[in-house]
Amino acid sequence: MDFLHRLADRIDLGGGWQSWNTATRAIVVVVAALLVWGLARGVMPLLRPLLIAAVLVGVLWLVFPDVICSMSWTVNVPSLCHK
Repeated sequence: MDFLHRLADRIDLGGGWQSWNTATRAIVVVVAALLVWGLARGVMPLLRPLLIAAVLVGVLWLVFPDVICSMSWTVNVPSLCHK
C-alpha cells in the first residue's frame, strides 16, 4: 500500500486534472474508455431484456396512457402518471 501512495505522489494524482501532464491525461482517458467499453460489453446482455421492456412500456404509455396509469405498479412512479 505504501508503494501505491508513493506512486500516486510521484505522478501527482491528488493535484487534480489541471496539474496532470498530457501523457498522464491521455493514459487516464484511454484506461477509462477501456473500462467503460468492457463494462458495457459485459452488462449489456444482462440489461437488454430490461431495456426492451422499458421501451415497450414507454411506447404503450404514449399510445395508451390510461391503461398504463391504471396498473398497480405505476403508483410507485409519480412522475409517470400525474393528474
